[in-house]
Amino acid sequence: MAPRLRRTIVELGRKQGFDESKVRDAVRQRTGEELDDLPVSGLTTLVEAMANKLQASGSEEEPKAA
Repeated sequence: MAPRLRRTIVELGRKQGFDESKVRDAVRQRTGEELDDLPVSGLTTLVEAMANKLQASGSEEEPKAA
């Protein structure tokens, strides 16, 4: 489950206009941990927050440039 959640986080970041490196940096800044080290509970929280942000901004259809 964790690998799938990590892929989802990277994909949601891409939809917001970020490459994988920037997504990983943002995760590290927000959580203090590396994306690959986060437990499922932390990954789930990030997926929910990112999905909510995309939904609120309407970015699902048009990614924004960083």
